[in-house]
Amino acid sequence: MRVFAVSGLSGTGKTTVVEQLVEALRSKGYSVATVKSSREDYSSPEGTDSWRHERAGANPVILLGPHTTSVRYGERLRVSQIIKEHDIDFLLVEGMKEEELPKAWCAGRKPFDSNEVPSTAVAVVTWEGAVAGPRSSRVPVLGIKEIEKLTQIVLKEAVDISKLRI
Repeated sequence: MRVFAVSGLSGTGKTTVVEQLVEALRSKGYSVATVKSSREDYSSPEGTDSWRHERAGANPVILLGPHTTSVRYGERLRVSQIIKEHDIDFLLVEGMKEEELPKAWCAGRKPFDSNEVPSTAVAVVTWEGAVAGPRSSRVPVLGIKEIEKLTQIVLKEAVDISKLRI
């Protein structure tokens, strides 16, 4: 399994880029999983059966829906712990901007300063009309519609999960 991140500040288009990358990689025959980093912890709505299971101390709590399965753990696990049993070609991570992962940095619509782009970024994605601060970016600056170019970067730069500490 190879890992690539899509990071940036809130509202800069990370989810849109992840959606497009999933579709592009799947169209090339790859299997793709995603993980979304969040500042918030989510729990089952109070009073539901799964909430009662969690409150009683069950860990993990597994919810089988008609078409989906959800698993909730009572502690934060490393991504590699959760996904190790799955045979997936690519894991796309949304967020985790501080992690040492190769990433596309989403700059959104605002002009960005290339000095603020993390050293782990291998591309910058902007929306139409966004212009780089100093144009001397060390990585390619792509428009949101250049998903094929970004997909080629993912294919080249994604790293094996066994080489990461996520």
